Amino acid sequence: MANPQKENGYTPIANELLEALCKIRISGEARQVYDVILRKTYGFNKLEDMISISQFVLYTTLRDSAVCKAVAKLVRMNVITKKGNIYGIIKDFETWRPLPKKETLPKKEINTTQKGNKSLPKKRDTKDNINTKDNTAKKAPIKKKTFRNKERYLDQTPYSLEDFVKAMRSSTLRHMKIIAEYADEIKPDKYTKGQWHEFIDRNVRAAQRVATYDDKQIERAMTKIEANRKTPKNPRGYITKWTLETLLTYID
Repeated sequence: MANPQKENGYTPIANELLEALCKIRISGEARQVYDVILRKTYGFNKLEDMISISQFVLYTTLRDSAVCKAVAKLVRMNVITKKGNIYGIIKDFETWRPLPKKETLPKKEINTTQKGNKSLPKKRDTKDNINTKDNTAKKAPIKKKTFRNKERYLDQTPYSLEDFVKAMRSSTLRHMKIIAEYADEIKPDKYTKGQWHEFIDRNVRAAQRVATYDDKQIERAMTKIEANRKTPKNPRGYITKWTLETLLTYID
């Protein structure tokens, strides 16, 4: 269960700017990209930051083409600055340019009485066609909700932390090795394969984002986390429980 805490990091934003965002319409994908820029700039106390298309994709799970379209839309709206792959937020909301809403054309009405054609009589419901409608409605298939990976989560095969870490470290995927190191660090209470499958699925997206950084950046972030962790030796620390998302906030 997700349990985000402000102590694990937050993005400061002025109330005046947030209120201005409430009044302007930014479409879904464009808003996702805008939030990434907000996170990568104000989230690190920066005015501008270098953001690659691959980072946008990792944060939003959008396609490259969708990211590019969203960036172009934000530039036309004058809500962000873009210099190559360096992005920033335009705080002067009085210069923002809302895009016009799409206009829908009214449907053409066909007059059947033109050119000498007689108007067709309206169909009335009879017992026969009422029964037909009811039958077709009853035969309509009902979509059932499916839960992804539910069967894997139910696997009760015993599986220890040592077995999990060893298997994950042997993976050829870098983000899987990161999950292994994270598990070895926090030592979660997991005892079955099903619990470990759920642990992977919960952390895989953040691990993929961490994997885009080099080892030195990750080590520096871990050093900062250790310095701010609340322990008996460091009772003044403000980090009580950290996640891979916490690690991302400390990576510069």
